[in-house]
Amino acid sequence: FGLPTGAIGARMGLITIVTGTLGMFVIGAWTEREEKLRGPRGVARILVAAFLGFAAAGLLIGLGDGLLAWAGVCLFYFFGLGFTTSASAIVLRLGGSGRSGLFAAAYGLVINVCGHGLGPLGFGAAMDGSSLSRGAVLAIAAASVAPIAALAALVVSLSSPRPSSPAQAV
Repeated sequence: FGLPTGAIGARMGLITIVTGTLGMFVIGAWTEREEKLRGPRGVARILVAAFLGFAAAGLLIGLGDGLLAWAGVCLFYFFGLGFTTSASAIVLRLGGSGRSGLFAAAYGLVINVCGHGLGPLGFGAAMDGSSLSRGAVLAIAAASVAPIAALAALVVSLSSPRPSSPAQAV
């Protein structure tokens, strides 16, 4: 966008602090409420919403320019850090009291290897090996997120018991 590196760093830092923190608190509170009302199945809804938020962010970043792209970056950090809050909660609950440490370690491994390792590498390889624009690659990536979200929600829903009443979920 023609900005110097320092300006991008300051803008990204501010966006990360403001929208990321807001996402953690808003989605964290929503996760707690859904878990109390509907158990892990309620949290699965939040995971789907976060994945769809990622998809919207990818579309805005990829296809937008100027303010639309920066709005996409804000959405990405809002849902990204909020998703981490919800996913961590559900992983620990699914592990139960005896296996929560093992589940947390496996979750951390997957997030770090896939999200921080293979994600940037894969995106870079897709950009280098493609004649598509950055926007088109991001739009394709965003469109692929919805089926992954649906699959994740299905797995969580099928693997968790459904409370018979909201009072039992507490």
